[in-house]
Amino acid sequence: MSESAAMPEGAIVLDHVTKSYGDRVILDDVSCSIPSGQTTVLLGPSGTGKSTLIRLAVGLAAQEKGDVIVLGKNVQSLERKELLKLRQRFGMLFQDGALFGSISVADNIGFPLKHVAKKPAPEVDARVQELLELVGLPGVGGRTPDALSGGQRKRVALARAIALEPEIVFFDEPTSGLDPQTSASIDALINEMQARLGLSFVVITHDVQSAGAIAHQVGMLFGGKLLAYGPKDEVFASTDPTVRGFLDREPNL
Repeated sequence: MSESAAMPEGAIVLDHVTKSYGDRVILDDVSCSIPSGQTTVLLGPSGTGKSTLIRLAVGLAAQEKGDVIVLGKNVQSLERKELLKLRQRFGMLFQDGALFGSISVADNIGFPLKHVAKKPAPEVDARVQELLELVGLPGVGGRTPDALSGGQRKRVALARAIALEPEIVFFDEPTSGLDPQTSASIDALINEMQARLGLSFVVITHDVQSAGAIAHQVGMLFGGKLLAYGPKDEVFASTDPTVRGFLDREPNL
């Protein structure tokens, strides 16, 4: 697919994408369109291609076949300068938060504003306070991450991820390592942020309950194949035995 051709609709479009590492096929002829302004959850066991899909979308890996179109750009065809410009339209919440332990919460959130966007200090400070209010953590900017709970660190990481007002935010296991009540509060925060900001959220998770709470769209990857993809209610009603087994937490016999 050429850049001059009409691009398919969707924040992220995979068009017959195949990706391998050595002899191992990770994504096998995968096609889907991840819509703008919704939360799309990618489910599946470990090693089935969820993280690889995100790596392709942000240009950290290249597919052997097919096209990956992100925000109207064919990622693999971009020059480095264009790719870096595209990445500035993304936010990322890593599984462990990836916060800098040696600096304050405020400096963590302000890091991309100061070092990427080159905003002046007063503007950075104002935006940091706004973001802390937004994620429900007013007044904690002077603390260091190790003084926060796991759920609070996830909130700080989300504040940093949306600091530059991205169009797409990627979440890697946002409820990993959290107790059920804290997980529910993070799910509620994701829903609130998505509804308020209207961003495209793409979430990788093993947590079926969390997926049910936050997803508009769900994709189920298994063995390199996209076994199911569509509105949450449709996928959760799937009769495919592999999809059903994962959703119902059946043991691997």
